Parts: sequence; structure tokens; C-alpha cells
Amino acid sequence: FQSMTITNVMAFRVGQSSPLADYRLESGEAPAPAAWTNTGFRATGNGGDLWLYDPMGFATSKAYRVVAEY
Repeated sequence: FQSMTITNVMAFRVGQSSPLADYRLESGEAPAPAAWTNTGFRATGNGGDLWLYDPMGFATSKAYRVVAEY
């Protein structure tokens, strides 16, 4: 087990994630993106909570969405 401390990060929570799904965080230009871009953060569902964040850093100029792929 490796621990990591992250400060000043905005994370997006997926509650009760599906073990059958892969989740990815996408961003686009706020307030209403014409196109969405993968932030590069992916997580596999585990039946519990997942926390997704933008590896490039959260920005108020972006809108975010979480996409589940089954």
C-alpha cells in the first residue's frame, strides 16, 4: 500500500460504482461544452465510492462530466 497526500484538488465522487463499468472524467469549455475531452483519468468500478479528478488541475473555466462505459 502506498499513501499519497493531495491538497487543493477538486474531486468528483461516483457513489456505488458498478464493478462492470469503467469511469472516465471528461471536460469541456464552460458553461456548455460543444465538445468533451478526456482528462486522462480513468477508474474501474468496485461497488463502492470512486473519486475522480482532473490530472491537469481543476479549472472554473471548464465543465466536467463523468462517463461510465460498460
